[in-house]
Amino acid sequence: MSHVSSIDDCWDTLLELETPGEDPLIPLSEFVEEYLVPGGIYYNSSCNWRNSQPETEYHYSNVGAALLAYLVEEISPNYNSFSQYCNENIFDPLGMDETAWFLSELNIDNLAVPYHWNGYNQIRLDHLGYPWYPSGFLRSNTPELARHLIAFMQGGQIDDTRILEASTVELMTTIQYPDLNDTYGLIWYWTYFGHRAVWGHGGMYSGIETRMFFYPEENTGVIVLTNGEPSYALSAMVAHLFEYAGGPSGIVAGVVTDQDSNPIDNAYVKTIGFTRMDYSNPDGEYTIGGLITGTYDVRFRHPDYVEITVEDVSITLGEITYVNIMMQSPCDYVIGDFNNSGALNISDIIDSFSKLKTGSPDPGMVCECPPYSGEEWAAAMDVNSSCGFNVADVISAFSKLKTGEPELVPCEDCPPEG
Repeated sequence: MSHVSSIDDCWDTLLELETPGEDPLIPLSEFVEEYLVPGGIYYNSSCNWRNSQPETEYHYSNVGAALLAYLVEEISPNYNSFSQYCNENIFDPLGMDETAWFLSELNIDNLAVPYHWNGYNQIRLDHLGYPWYPSGFLRSNTPELARHLIAFMQGGQIDDTRILEASTVELMTTIQYPDLNDTYGLIWYWTYFGHRAVWGHGGMYSGIETRMFFYPEENTGVIVLTNGEPSYALSAMVAHLFEYAGGPSGIVAGVVTDQDSNPIDNAYVKTIGFTRMDYSNPDGEYTIGGLITGTYDVRFRHPDYVEITVEDVSITLGEITYVNIMMQSPCDYVIGDFNNSGALNISDIIDSFSKLKTGSPDPGMVCECPPYSGEEWAAAMDVNSSCGFNVADVISAFSKLKTGEPELVPCEDCPPEG
């Protein structure tokens, strides 16, 4: 129960035993015996076991959890299976009518379909069965699981129904092998979400990722079930929900406008790290809530404007931090095209030289770009990446026309500092 048994998961064997679209074909008792007993069909001494003695090394084991369920069957002879034991002693008493280990006990139409993201599309996956099912393939929903979690948080009882003794709950949330792993009790483990040290468990498999944790100090719990594969977003969701349950959240809000003070509609605004987002409305307004105390970088994006990131925005619980931003259209020009004809030619050389000599008005491709609002430079004629315009640019442009070298290189900053 603390994953120090030396039992390992031999995935070459386990994956072969999956049954897409149906329940496992092998009983739990048969699987455990054939996997763990020498001479068994699935026995592999070099793959099924760690190269260490029990209680000397922590290593997470799904088959170890299956063995625990088999032990329940052995010491509870009045039940035909671990599944039946759970139904009659946990799920039914708690009113968890749509919770079960096996697909055959559920309405398949009510199950969320697992999906795999291949980098381009979401690919629908089959529901799976496998003989080591007690390690993680319980199907349920958040309201029903909440009944179970609340009972656990209340010392094993909810309403008039007790599923555990309070001493058992305490034992399960007590670190068992601090020298090997200082996070595990019995099956349940603790981890951090934000500043909260919470107890619970998570799970993941093909097209599935889940979390169920509670924070004793605030008597709050969070359950998140998703039909997608591992992503940092799920942990962020759990942390947000704990903040929501624990008290008011912080908010960042403001207005997005262009360089002429016109509101920008549908600008994408996102806090970086602890990710939250919103789109500006036709009045340019946006609001992002659910933020915990801290500092964030806030990014603004729109296809018609240059992206801006405002760094180190301070957020405090229960308060609104206002960040108004002006976005600007990108500089769109051909390098060396000083007179906006669409290409570099000899007339650009003449015009640019005249500019340097006489200080005549800037042509139409003078650019102004964030974050240095109000600063301009003759972008098109800056052909040597110096982020300025001088006689060296004229010489470089003339050389380009004459010989094809050197390469015309734009200024990396937009526009140059200073």
